[in-house]
This record gives sequence, structure tokens and C-alpha cells, in this order.
Amino acid sequence: MSDSNAIGATKFAAVFAELRQNILGGRYAETKFPSERTLMRRFSVSRTLVRQVIARLKVEGLLASRQGQGTFIPQNAKRMNERLGFIIPGVGREEIFSPICKRMIACSERRGFTPVFADLAANSPRERRRQVDAAVGEFIAERVSAVVLQPPDFLRDSPKVNARIVERFREVEIPVVLLDYDITARPERSTCDLIGIDNYNAGWRLGRHLIEKGARRIAFLMRDNWAFSVIDRRDGLCSAADEASCTLETTNVEPDDAKGVAALLAKGDAPDAIVCGNDQLAAALLKTLRAAGVRVPEDVMVAGFDDAHIAAVCDPPLTTIHQPSDAIATSLFEILIARIRNPSIPAVAVYHDAWLVARKSTDRRP
Repeated sequence: MSDSNAIGATKFAAVFAELRQNILGGRYAETKFPSERTLMRRFSVSRTLVRQVIARLKVEGLLASRQGQGTFIPQNAKRMNERLGFIIPGVGREEIFSPICKRMIACSERRGFTPVFADLAANSPRERRRQVDAAVGEFIAERVSAVVLQPPDFLRDSPKVNARIVERFREVEIPVVLLDYDITARPERSTCDLIGIDNYNAGWRLGRHLIEKGARRIAFLMRDNWAFSVIDRRDGLCSAADEASCTLETTNVEPDDAKGVAALLAKGDAPDAIVCGNDQLAAALLKTLRAAGVRVPEDVMVAGFDDAHIAAVCDPPLTTIHQPSDAIATSLFEILIARIRNPSIPAVAVYHDAWLVARKSTDRRP
């Protein structure tokens, strides 16, 4: 970049930042936005640069133009107060959420927003619920522009709790965009925007892979009151099993429970494939099986979901379903901004493709 281009970019950034702050701070709330000539004199810049800044402010939803009214501040601009709230209980518990959050932070900062993450470090679901309730109150008090919510799970009344969280934000007109799964069970849909993967299809796809590798009896390892996304994975597996006249059973055996795993495999109709609700559980199961002398995939195939880093370094490497974290985060941010700009647009659900990553844990000849 030449010196003149660099200076121009610096001036553009400075003028844009100051005008953005002025708009969000309410400086022009009751008056017409300044003319191009006024802005040229104020910042000692060219008309071209002023027009570029105005165009960018329009893209950001902070300015609008209408014939006969000139350039003005749209009503929704007052909502864009530069703070975005994030309530994501899965951070720290499931690896997939960390890259999504990193990408969201980068998107937020690049567009001039400040991401604010709720502290949800508690180990127990009940304590996390209390932390979520506190975060909801704080975000409402701070009047954040919008909230990204991964609905809390592992509670008997999770659907009721999550519906109330969304309602609290709606009462004060703070938009909510859901990450990963809905607050209602399929086939119903809430009226919130939702970004994630098609977990039902992912389960079906993984089930078809296992069946093609010779599986006839599949066990799905999950926990009570888990998220709707995991239930959808189970249902997709069930659909694949039904199509092939195979059996699918759900088990709550913990993957590090050696006696429980041994009992599962000692049954007369023992599974020849075990799918876990995520890669962390599958990795723990592989360790338990190896310690018991059970061969994977010869004696039993094992698979997970999410394609976390641990999946590739397991022994043997784990077959899983890949979640495209960058694509999820990018579309999540864009829909979040669209919702801030126009709260009345219809709710959307965006399901990104999640593809099968076949590794040695299911590499068995049928």
C-alpha cells in the first residue's frame, strides 16, 4: 500500500469511528444528519471520503436515505449500542464452541461491536442455570444490542427454563439468536433465529456409514435431559437403523464406567457399534474399551460427533461428524446484525452441512 493510500485508509477509519460513536451516542437523534459539505469542513477531508464513510454507515444500518428526506438516523440505529451478549454454557465443556466463539469475537470487533460473554464456569447444571439467570439480568440492565444463546441443557425443565429466558429478553425488545439447537423439540420450531447443523441428517448419515460397515445392532450413548441436538442425532440414527432393519438402543452408561460398559457388551444382543453423543464421550469410551481388551473396530465400532481435536488423536482415530465452526459463526453473526437492524423480519433457521469424517474406529470390512 502506498503512503497516500495508507493515509486515506487511516482518515476513513477515524472519520467512520467518530461518526459511528456520535450516532450511537445519540448526538443526531433529534436532528438531521449533517450534509456532506458540513462533514468535509469538520474533518478536513474530500467529498469522496465522506461519501465512502456514509456508504459504510448505511451498510452497518446506522444511516438511511430517502428521497425528500435526505440522510437520517433510522429508528433501529439506537439499538446498536456496540455490545453483544453471549450466553454459551457449552464453552469449556464441549470443544466445538471455542472456535465458534473465537470467530464471533473476530467478527464483532471487526464490525465495531464489543462481545460480552457470560461467566458460566459452574460444573453442575443447576448452578449454571443460576449463572445464566444472573447473566440475563445483567445483559438486560446493560441494554445489549442482541444476545446469542446456546440454550442450557441437562435440566428436567430445560424447555420451560429456556422459553422464559427468551421471553425475558423479548419483554425488553432485545433480539435473541439461538446457537446449535432450538428451545423446542423437533418438529416444532420456536420463533427465534437458529444457526447450527442438521443434527437429524448427521445422525442418519453416520448410521448409514456404520450399517455399510456391517453394523446390525447400534447403541447410542447419551445422558438424561441432554440438548435437543443430541436427541435429533439419536433420531437420525434410529431412522437409518429402521431403513436397514437394524436395531438401535439408547444407553445411559457412562463411557468411563468399566463395569457398565462390560455389561453392555456382555448381553446376548450386544451392540456391534456404539455411537456417543459427542467426541469427548467417544474418546473416553475408547480408553475404557482398550483397558478391557476390547478391539476397535474388530469387536465393536465406535463413533462420535463434532470432529473435535481429540477425535483425530484418539487410539484408534475416531470416526465422527464434522461441524463447520467458521461457517456457523459467520452466518450467526450476519443474522445477528440483520436482526438488530430489523427486528420485524421473519425468523430464519440456517442449518450448515455437517459431513462424515471416517477414521479407523469404524474401518471394518462388512
